[in-house]
Amino acid sequence: MQRNSASQFAGAAEIEDAYGHRKRLRWIRSHLLADDRIIEIGCGTGFMLCLPLALEGYDVTGIDLDVTSIEEGKRIFESIGADQSRLRAVDFSETDIHPDVSIVSEVLEHLEGDRIKDLLETIRKRMPKHGRLLVTVPNGFGWFEFESFLWNRVGLEWLARKLRVQRALDALKTRWLTRPFRYSYPSTFSDSGHIQRFTLRSIQRLLNDSGFEVFEATGTVMFAGPVSNLVFRGLEGPLAFNARLGSRFPKLAAGFLVAARTVS
Repeated sequence: MQRNSASQFAGAAEIEDAYGHRKRLRWIRSHLLADDRIIEIGCGTGFMLCLPLALEGYDVTGIDLDVTSIEEGKRIFESIGADQSRLRAVDFSETDIHPDVSIVSEVLEHLEGDRIKDLLETIRKRMPKHGRLLVTVPNGFGWFEFESFLWNRVGLEWLARKLRVQRALDALKTRWLTRPFRYSYPSTFSDSGHIQRFTLRSIQRLLNDSGFEVFEATGTVMFAGPVSNLVFRGLEGPLAFNARLGSRFPKLAAGFLVAARTVS
């Protein structure tokens, strides 16, 4: 694996993409304090959130049940010069971590209802009063799901690969762009599909019913998915506008950002 410096990675982490990853990272960062103890539950390889937060000096631990993702994450951390021990292949209930902030990002849509309830109950019991829970989930009825259907079921992925569309687009963009593309490390090796479909109202109701008080809810981006990423990857102007649309019309956004606190 090519070795990259922490400063190079930090710069790449601030480049937006069609999924709103930079917006998500900045939103999460806005809810953190310097001395918080933070856990990311279902971190995958840790590349998307745990690693940039660790490089910024936050006390963050990433956990995931997928051993392959954690092992790859440790290799990524090593290549950047970050502490591999921040990643652990373990269930949250089996740890002794009592965080001030729990991050559950792009996880709940993969879990059965009973598992979601158990996880949220464990988080609530582990955190102090007014501890913060930061949740991100896709809009189960939004643009991302539509694009994913076209890409995976209709055959757009096969067509794009056959015609070498990404290679052609990247060659054109390289002539125009002054900033590099985001490093293309994998975010996870788990292949679990979406079995829950959330709206902005239903994810807030779920957290409220689980003993949390939602105090902020907004949208990520308006258009997200493999097609959007293929076309707009690296184009800062359209991607920034896409993120603004997500905030302007949160109920219609491709994903949701929801912040809640414990109340007891």
